[in-house]
Amino acid sequence: MISRSETMIKTKDSTSTISFAFSQGYEIIPIEQILYCQADGNYATIYLLDQSKIVVSKPLKFIAHKINSAMFMRVHQSYLVNTNYVRKLITKGGFSLMLLGEISIPISRKYKAAVLQRFS
Repeated sequence: MISRSETMIKTKDSTSTISFAFSQGYEIIPIEQILYCQADGNYATIYLLDQSKIVVSKPLKFIAHKINSAMFMRVHQSYLVNTNYVRKLITKGGFSLMLLGEISIPISRKYKAAVLQRFS
């Protein structure tokens, strides 16, 4: 787990990246490498395809605004998912998404209609 603070978005050669400042500089991550983000108060944990995670001192709303990509969707107050990695929409026993790697993400009532519209 790596802790980061400042955030920047840059587009270079049609590849969008997000960067996180740390004491020695910036870590630059291609947005398509982000599997999902999870909120924890004023912090967020970003889970990457390589199974690593980065904790940043920014709220999820800030990250969602900075990413501002059609490939991402807010599905819960605490979750922002990369829709390219959604494998299943589960409707029994409560709504949830199954992501690549069998990761289950809950869908809140507030976002249920938007999720159903996008995936059905």
